[in-house]
Amino acid sequence: TVVQLRGSHQTFNDSQLRNGFIAISDVQRLVLFIQEASARGHMSAETAADFRAASDFLFVRTETFRQIQSRRGYFKEADDAIKALLQVQATADAAVETDFRDLEMISIDLIAQAQTARQALVKYLDAMSHLQNGLLLEQTIAVESQRAVVWITLIGLSILALVAIVLLRREVVAKQARHAAEQRVRHLAFFASLTGLPNRVQFKDRLSELSKE
Repeated sequence: TVVQLRGSHQTFNDSQLRNGFIAISDVQRLVLFIQEASARGHMSAETAADFRAASDFLFVRTETFRQIQSRRGYFKEADDAIKALLQVQATADAAVETDFRDLEMISIDLIAQAQTARQALVKYLDAMSHLQNGLLLEQTIAVESQRAVVWITLIGLSILALVAIVLLRREVVAKQARHAAEQRVRHLAFFASLTGLPNRVQFKDRLSELSKE
């Protein structure tokens, strides 16, 4: 039904897919900033500011992801992706709170967690892709079913229209026949059937009219 299709469409939501792809990008940015600082041996003020900004973006993305997921109900791949993103977020927050004191350990932890998060997000996006294909298949079947119903309805209406036309034609012919019969009866009442001349009834009626004058 249309309601079921709308419900399926809500499951496959563009904003969910968009958040999934951008979350991968946000995680990658965090990893790049921490790797850059680890390679230098210290966290510069500029890189630290970029890291905090990327962490904030990831926080917003994860919260949006969680809100969408909470509205649509349980979806394992989405839940796994959210958990992985929260773990990355926790590590990033801890790095900021400790002022990046142990860059090497932070880099190792963040890279491992980022890899887990990316894998979870890829599984999530793959699951959403399957949902999309399922939705398209449902819509195709629904459209084909509706098309069949429309054709059957049109054929039925066409047959009804033809029947109505035939019945109307018969009614018109019957009315014409009745009118012709009435005309014939009126003619026979005042004219002879063989000669077509006025008969005795018409003669008496005419004579009566003249006598009144």
